[in-house]
Parts: sequence; C-alpha cells; structure tokens
Amino acid sequence: QFKGGESDQEQCMTIHQAAIGIGQQIVKHHGRVNKVFMFDKGCTFLCLFGLPGDKREDESAHALQAAYGVHDLCQKEIRSLKTVSVGVTTGPVFCGVVGHPVRHEYTVIGRKVNLAARLMMHYPGVVSCDSETCYYSKLPAFYFNELPKKAMKGVKNPGVLYQFMANKQQITVGKAPMSVEREEGYPLLGREKEIEVYSSMLKGFLEARAAGHKNYNNVLIYEGPIGYREQPHRDPPEFAQRTRV
Repeated sequence: QFKGGESDQEQCMTIHQAAIGIGQQIVKHHGRVNKVFMFDKGCTFLCLFGLPGDKREDESAHALQAAYGVHDLCQKEIRSLKTVSVGVTTGPVFCGVVGHPVRHEYTVIGRKVNLAARLMMHYPGVVSCDSETCYYSKLPAFYFNELPKKAMKGVKNPGVLYQFMANKQQITVGKAPMSVEREEGYPLLGREKEIEVYSSMLKGFLEARAAGHKNYNNVLIYEGPIGYREQPHRDPPEFAQRTRV
C-alpha cells in the first residue's frame, strides 16, 4: 500500500522495483509470480507454489520463507510504501487457462486464493497464514504467533490463523545464540559459533570418557528450517582427527 501523494511515474518506478525484488525472492524459493494488479487499496502480487509439474514436499515452508523475504525487502528498500502485507494459504485450487480463446490467462481460482487475499487485507503489516500452511510447513511452533479472529467478507470458518515470525526468534545452544535464519548454500561447519559449541561438547565428551564416567553427552544436533538441504562439506583439518575418535 502506498503512502499517498505519489505521482504516476513514482508509483510505476516503485512497482517496477518491487516486482524485481519480489520476483527474485519467489524464484529463489521455487515459486512463480502469476500476476500483478492495482486496485483502490494498493498493488497486489499473486504468487504460486506447487504448480502442476513442479510439486515439492516442502512447498509450504518455501512459501513462508519467500513471504518473509518479500516482506522484509519491501519494508527496508522501498520507502514509498506505507504498509506491506502478505497472506499465505495452502490447499487445493483450480489451475488452468481462463478466458476467451483470443484473450485468456493462466491463473488459479479457489477458496484458498480468496482467503489469502482476505488475510492480506485484514492483517496489515505482517506475514499471515492459515493453519494448513503452518502444519504442512513442519516448522517449529515458535515461528508462529496466533492471530486474533476477525470477520472476513466471503470467508466462513477460516480456522486458526497465524503470524509467521521467521528469523525474529533466536535459538540458544549452550552459551552461543544462533539465528534460525540460514544463508542458503553456506556450510554448517566453518561457522565460529557452531564450531565453538561443537568444540566444547567434544572436549567434554573426551574428558569424561577418559576419566571413565558414563554420564556424558555425546550427541549434538543442529536444526535448520525445512527446505534447507544438508550440503556436502569437509571437516576443517583441526577437526578431522577428532571426529574419527
């Protein structure tokens, strides 16, 4: 939504800038921008994940990560915008060509499309989603905050609705705080904080085993968002020998 008072040229430049940034975020997370349209309350981008021929098990998680990336980008880099709102829903819809043979388009139609639009309008300034998106994303519960119920035109019993918080939350492992937001393609080993935790636990394990104690920790688990695959890596030289102990 625009702040108001912008000229037509300024609005066009803003939409152009937003389209480039949003397109990059959506494609990065295996989605597609379907259409862009203007109406009385601002400019709307309809983005799709899991189209026929491109289904993925973790598409709900990708959609949420993309939505948060879009929201963050528009707030920080496009100053002429008053409010940035994103609605994310998951469910079956009609996908296909609609219109006259001479003038038609590929689009999606269904209850979930309408619900996403209503979420965007009734919960401004946040990334909101329905309970199906929350469930199928398989992300930790602390990524979500339950939203208050609101009456929405044309929507009956939308279920529990959530605000997606993403990397505003922090996880603490030992004494080293680690952000839940990961850079795609960046190996886990090689990070100072993770190595610090790993070294501390490995040292404690070796000392306890050498002393003959049986009560010690020998498991360390790193948790990342769904959709971020494990990348092949080599242990740094200083860990190579110790990890084979």
